[in-house]
Amino acid sequence: MATDQASDSKLAKKLQSTDEETVRLEAEKTINKVRVALPKSAKAPPQKKSAVSASSASAQPKPKKKKKSVLEKVRPPKKTLKEYLSSREGRIAAITYFVSVAVHGFILLALALVILKPDLADDLFEISSTPTEKPVEVPEEVFDTVKQPDEIYNQAFEDEPDLSVAQDIVEETQPLSIDISDLEPAIEIDEDSLSALAELAKDGEFGGRSAKGRKSLVKVSGGSDGSEASVVRALKWIAEQQQPDGSWNFGEIGESPNPGSYKNAPMGATGMALMAFLGAGHTHVKDGPYKKHVEQGLAYIMNNAKIQPTGVDYRDPIPQGMYVQGICTIALTEAYGMSKDRRLRRPVEGGIAFIVNAQHPTDGGWRYNPGDAGDTSVVGWQVMALISAHHSKIKIPRNVFSGITAFLNNAQYDDGAQYSYLVNGGGHKNPSLTAVGLLSRMYLGWERDTASLIKGVGVLAKTGPSKSNEYYNYYATQVLHHFGGEVWDAWNNVLRDQLVQAQSKEGPTTGSWKPGSGHGPEQGGRLYSTCLNVMTLEVYYRHLPLYQRNTVQADF
Repeated sequence: MATDQASDSKLAKKLQSTDEETVRLEAEKTINKVRVALPKSAKAPPQKKSAVSASSASAQPKPKKKKKSVLEKVRPPKKTLKEYLSSREGRIAAITYFVSVAVHGFILLALALVILKPDLADDLFEISSTPTEKPVEVPEEVFDTVKQPDEIYNQAFEDEPDLSVAQDIVEETQPLSIDISDLEPAIEIDEDSLSALAELAKDGEFGGRSAKGRKSLVKVSGGSDGSEASVVRALKWIAEQQQPDGSWNFGEIGESPNPGSYKNAPMGATGMALMAFLGAGHTHVKDGPYKKHVEQGLAYIMNNAKIQPTGVDYRDPIPQGMYVQGICTIALTEAYGMSKDRRLRRPVEGGIAFIVNAQHPTDGGWRYNPGDAGDTSVVGWQVMALISAHHSKIKIPRNVFSGITAFLNNAQYDDGAQYSYLVNGGGHKNPSLTAVGLLSRMYLGWERDTASLIKGVGVLAKTGPSKSNEYYNYYATQVLHHFGGEVWDAWNNVLRDQLVQAQSKEGPTTGSWKPGSGHGPEQGGRLYSTCLNVMTLEVYYRHLPLYQRNTVQADF
């Protein structure tokens, strides 16, 4: 019995161990099945580390991460300017840049205006005229060399060319009682006069037109209170004839008699009126009674200019167009030289370019249309435009002046003492054209002691001032004024008082002169004659005397 119990006990233990083994095996099978079902990326649950292993692991230093060098770093791809500006960041940067430029530009401009004179600063922002339809500009290369146009921009006119100047005989003259053979090449001038001229010359060719300059030179050169009063009256009358659009017109002079026949030449009439105001120191930037008149006149000329491939064309639709080109360019150039207004530089350069390109390629002169063979009368106006531009620092090709010299050489008589209308004996020599030729020679470099100049001055002195020919008086007076000395004093004493006495002093014509004879009064009428006469009375300060200031233009 006891044996049976022992056997049963062993059997129970065996069964128990068998059951435990069976359970263990079944558990392992289940775990293996789970492991097989797991994906390869799945991680087994972390096993708890023992305290010993944990402490040993913490004791070991952690390896440092290796930093990548600049070359190993991956840079973002570069963007084009277009891509950058298309991005939000680029647009913000562009806006910031332009705002910064605008702000700094405004600050600099404000500082400049503080330094500039108030009247000039105002004029930089305000022009009391309507803008031109096209900008008055010409290519820069026009001024580098003389370019004769491929085509001549002539206008066809039914009228025959006016040759009356060739027969322009000066009548009713008053010969001067001066023996020209006794003229000395040197001029005796007191030290005070020389000092005054030297001071005015610092301001350039137009230095005598300031208030101080006029007062000084009237006294030095032979003007009088009467002559200056005549200038004042004349300018007032001219101002009253200005049209609402800013122009003047030879055929429109209000209630005054003797209008000119040219009613379609407002550019020429406006240019002559402006020359009269500028000659007495009135500009568009300086306060005065005629500031607005000058400003509106300049605006009219510029607004009605025609842009050509060869420059800026200021001509009126009349047969003698190049007269107008020269006159308008003189007015613009003098206004620029006196005011230094940068807005006028391009119109001046354009007008000069047109004159340069209109010069005849062979004889070196100018006539009614671009490219025509020259005549002395038209040449005189172009010469004065070029000289005024030269004094205003406008670049003129040197061979232009060489061409003028060649023309005068072929139009002269008596070795340059007298001049005719056309080259090679064309037309008749006469005192008017002699005066034009001699004045041109003076500006082109003839010294006062040139024998031909002395002889030519003698011809003018022998002829004397005319009682009716304003054109002759205008040019001859400038020649005698530059020459100076006793012959000038004698000439001036006669003509000055003659003009003062002949000026109208009552009614609607007060301040004007009745048209005389000679070249132009029929076409230009009372306005033309008044402009020439008042500029003749402004001779004391319009241009500084060449030989007394020792600046003969020998650089041509």
